[in-house]
Order: sequence, then structure tokens, then C-alpha cells
Amino acid sequence: MRKRELGSCYWCGGRATSKEHVPPRNLFPGIPDGDLIKVPSCKSHNQGKMKDDERFRIYLQRHENSNAIAKSFFEDRTARSLLRPEAAGLRKSLAEAQFGIVGPNGLEKKLRVKGKVMNSYFEAIVRGLYHYHSERTSQHLIVGYVSEQFPRPSIPHEEIIDGFMPILRSNQMTLGHCRHPKIFSYRYCFLPDPVNFLISMIFYEGISVVGMLAPKGFLTLKDREIIKRNAIAATSQRNMSSLRVSGP
Repeated sequence: MRKRELGSCYWCGGRATSKEHVPPRNLFPGIPDGDLIKVPSCKSHNQGKMKDDERFRIYLQRHENSNAIAKSFFEDRTARSLLRPEAAGLRKSLAEAQFGIVGPNGLEKKLRVKGKVMNSYFEAIVRGLYHYHSERTSQHLIVGYVSEQFPRPSIPHEEIIDGFMPILRSNQMTLGHCRHPKIFSYRYCFLPDPVNFLISMIFYEGISVVGMLAPKGFLTLKDREIIKRNAIAATSQRNMSSLRVSGP
């Protein structure tokens, strides 16, 4: 495909110069390119974040919740790629990010996650899949996301998840383009304001992320109150269901 036919970048709306894989190509080693989702991208929003993509692949594959495929990919491919001379900077950075904690099996090494890298990684996937399903750019929208496995202290994870739970459990959610669900799968839906796009993603069968696209100013006090009311209603409904199940 010639560059002039690529259209607008999925993220910023600028002139696209290439195709970006969503999620990044490095999550799918050895898998045919035709199986993967691609969206038009400018240079900055494709090549400009390659280092972030490489680092976060390690975070995902090394996470304790990831499946055996993730561990195998890390040992067979990712670990070897870290031995290349050009990966010296990443090796040093990862070494500096390690810290030890005492777990059930003694001292365990963990990786400290860079918040900026995490934000860039999940934001690109949410924006990319929004473009893939809507054929619209998202430069006028902001991305929010929550993850139990990658929590952010300033974000009320449980409150937000509970607020969206009625939708996440409903048939409003559509199964996405998931040819390799053991690596990545997702469901999505389009909604009216204040949230335009809601997506539930699973990486390596054990890492869950809920993402959303909304107009700037999302999660104002009013929006938080709406989410809180939904959370209270969802909790009450679960409690009533529990009572019906456990009752005489």
C-alpha cells in the first residue's frame, strides 16, 4: 500500500506513513502478520514508542499472573533479545528497576513498572482498537484505564470497575478480533457520553485491563458520582442475588 493511501494516523489524525500493530507486534512472535490488527500511524506514534513496547512486553511476560505461553516467550525469545549489544541500555535500566520482596518461596525479584511507559502502552492499544472498529481518530478524546494487576494509586480501581460492571457483563460488549486469545483477547462497545468507547482486554489469560475513551474533562466530580451510583447499584444487585441463592 502506498503511503498516500494510508490516510490519517489513528492517534493524532496526522498523515499516516506506516501501519501500527495493535497490540504491538512483539507480543506475537512467529505468528503470521495477516492474523494481527493493524491501523494507519504516523512515525511518532509507531516507531516513536518502540522502546516502550519492548519494555512493557517484559512487564507482561514476567508478571506472576501471565500464563505458560508468556513464560515460554520470555525464556525462548525475549531473554535472548536482551543479550544483543543494542539492548545494553534496556538491560541496565531493567537491572536498576529490580527490587526484592520476601514471598512464600523466600526472596523474590520484582520489576518496578514505569508509569509513563504503562500509560503509553495501554493508551496506544485503546486508541488503536477504537480506530480499528470505528474508522475514526481519537485526538479529541482522552484515554482512561484501570487494571488490578497494574494498579495506579491515584485511580479508584474498584469503584470504576464496579461502575461499569453492568455493561461489562452485558451483551452490549462485542467480542473483538481475537485469533490468539491465549496471548490477547478483548471485548468492546460504543456508548453515549460521558464514555464513548469501553473495552475489556486480557493479556496472557491473566492480566485484565479495562480501558475507555471519553471527552476531555472525563471523571469530573459529576462523572465520579455517576460511576459511584452505578457501583452501589451493582453491589446491591450482587448482594440480592447472593441472598436468593443462599436462602431457603
